[in-house]
Amino acid sequence: MNRTVLFLFVIFLFECASPQKSLEKGNFQQAYKSSLAALEKGKSYDENQKILFQALDEIIAKETVEKDRRQNAEDLKSKEKSIKLNKNIQKKITKALPYLDGKFDKDLEKLKMEEQQTNDFLASEYFSFGKEKLEKSEKEKDKRFAQNAYYNFLKAKKFNSPETDLNTLTQKSLELGQVVYNIQKDAPFDIMLHWKIDRTFENLEGHQGDFLKVFYDDNLSYEEVDCQINIRFRSLDIDLDEDKNEENFKKEIVTGTTTITNSAGEEVEVDVIEEVEGSVTIQQFKKTATWNVSIEVTSNSKNCELRNASFEEETISTSQVFTLAGDQRTIPDEYKKSNDDELTKDDDMAEILLGILYERISSHLF
Repeated sequence: MNRTVLFLFVIFLFECASPQKSLEKGNFQQAYKSSLAALEKGKSYDENQKILFQALDEIIAKETVEKDRRQNAEDLKSKEKSIKLNKNIQKKITKALPYLDGKFDKDLEKLKMEEQQTNDFLASEYFSFGKEKLEKSEKEKDKRFAQNAYYNFLKAKKFNSPETDLNTLTQKSLELGQVVYNIQKDAPFDIMLHWKIDRTFENLEGHQGDFLKVFYDDNLSYEEVDCQINIRFRSLDIDLDEDKNEENFKKEIVTGTTTITNSAGEEVEVDVIEEVEGSVTIQQFKKTATWNVSIEVTSNSKNCELRNASFEEETISTSQVFTLAGDQRTIPDEYKKSNDDELTKDDDMAEILLGILYERISSHLF
């Protein structure tokens, strides 16, 4: 980079960073930041104080328009946003106050008062909505209203509601909003499979949430349960297929030497070649385990939205056995390797299928 280009680059950076230039260009945020930074370092106090005042005044005017628009909106989320905008303006004023001789003290006081009023309004509204939804939940036996009430009470807490019964109502709405799943299994007689199923599917109880209680293999009363879920396991189906074929091989083998007289009358030694034969019997075994499971849902209340479903999964195990016969010198090496791989045991195949079924059923239920 030559000196001229470097010089121009430095001038460019200086102008970009100049509070006055930023102010003139209408970049009030940058003018605010750079003049405030200069004042903190004690640079050109009077000049930067003036720039800071002008920049902050413009920022307040612009951001107040959006704040007031949000503040005057009907929905509560917009009013919440107005508080964030309010605090952002307050933050800018607070940082600048030490350098502005109290010129924005009244603005800050007004903003704080407005924030408190909006905060009190939101706390009151959310508390009222919470009570309304909780009463509706009790009247209509609909837990969704209790859940909605719970979230409204949490909002009321966030905005420091002074209501003395807020904690009690929050806990009540949480309890009334809980949907109860009671899961039972109907499985084959094989006791080992019962144990494997229980060991896997008792993990469904881990899917608890604020508004969901899951019980596995518990004896709950009808009134306690919203969704009665029966997981019906059909018998584990094991199918074994066998296929057999034979491969035959021939090969010319040197078995020794003999002496012959060639056409020139000379005795020469030549190889004795013999054609030998061998064979491989290939037994291929395919074991297929299939498990069919259905979910039958009984809805005990309007709070159960689950549906019936069915699932079928399979896993396959294969094995090969090579039986060699005849002259093994004719047989390719691939058939001479150890082929003692055993088919997967029934219990292990059941474990594999249970893992797959568990994931599918979990996705369906939750």
